[in-house]
Amino acid sequence: MNWLGSLQQLGRAVMLPTMVLPAAAILLSVGSLPWNAWGLGVVGEVSTVAGHGIFYFLPYLFAVGVALGLSNQAGQAGLAALAGIVIYDQVTRNFSDGTVQPASLIGIILGALAGGMHNRFKSIKLPEILQFFGGSRFVLLIVGLCSALFSCFMLWIAPILQHGLNAIATWEYSLGGLGCSSMGCYTGYWSLLGFIIC
Repeated sequence: MNWLGSLQQLGRAVMLPTMVLPAAAILLSVGSLPWNAWGLGVVGEVSTVAGHGIFYFLPYLFAVGVALGLSNQAGQAGLAALAGIVIYDQVTRNFSDGTVQPASLIGIILGALAGGMHNRFKSIKLPEILQFFGGSRFVLLIVGLCSALFSCFMLWIAPILQHGLNAIATWEYSLGGLGCSSMGCYTGYWSLLGFIIC
């Protein structure tokens, strides 16, 4: 498969977890209705909490959804992606100052990693003594190890990236209207390029 086909497959895989966003919007909209005036305040609270819960766990949904989309709905890939983002969450939570957190992009990266690893290693044969860890079980092992390494890498690189993004934003803000228009042109160029490629 060429790179354009791989990019289209990734785009279709990302669309799968996106389908949960209308449910979150509906729940948040229902929660914002005046339920207290109708004497049913608990309905509004439950709906609001449920809608916020979807957004809180959106990186996890993206990880599982992308992995399932890239691996033709293989449950092992989805489980590997879920394990990977849980590892990422725990490592970054315990070893960072709170600035590194799971995001939807991290979920997409780990989901793509799990889906790609599943497609590559789903039928791997190991020596007889290790055959229990062969096939789809090997995918869980390798994605877990890669997620731990990726988490350590993000602990190192995320503050550097954040500092760079803050510097760019401060520089653009100091330009005033010119900075705003240059950012609009830059974003429009990349959006148009993405539209042409897909």
